[in-house]
Amino acid sequence: MDKLGHHLIIAPKRRPPKSGDDSNPGKFPSARYFQIHFQHIEAQLEQTNRSLEALQQQISILQCRLAQVGSDFEQPNTEQ
Repeated sequence: MDKLGHHLIIAPKRRPPKSGDDSNPGKFPSARYFQIHFQHIEAQLEQTNRSLEALQQQISILQCRLAQVGSDFEQPNTEQ
């Protein structure tokens, strides 16, 4: 994680084929390669969903507070 709490993905560098090694020129990455990356994406999605739920809750609280403040301004002050 970096200072802001973001996860960084460090992709392995691809090695150029050695001369005379043309047996698998376009070899597809292994299933394990995709499994690791999909697990990372799934974890990121879960974190994003939790953050979204927290933001929605905060917005709901702020809307309630705003409604209270608005109603306070609409009521005439009778204690003068």
